[in-house]
Amino acid sequence: MATNGANGTNGHSATAKDNNSKYDPNFTQHVIDLMSPETQPRHREILSSLIRHMHDFCREVELKQDEWIIGVNYVNAIGQAYKKNRNEAWRVCDILGIES
Repeated sequence: MATNGANGTNGHSATAKDNNSKYDPNFTQHVIDLMSPETQPRHREILSSLIRHMHDFCREVELKQDEWIIGVNYVNAIGQAYKKNRNEAWRVCDILGIES
């Protein structure tokens, strides 16, 4: 999965070592730029930060596609733990301690 973007640890900076990276240094910003122009400024700030952190995480751990699928399945299983016909994926925040 870690095949795009190499902007350093915060999604903004490019260092000398990034010049030899296997990742596209513009990918993260490109994804952010795809947000609708109607996106509210605060939502754009929050989502941009989330995207940068997620992309940095994927690059840091060199996430592979099969590992990403495991993560997706984990989130889906959490979502279905409450009721099989109602996805409650938002509960992952509570399980990971983000809601605290």
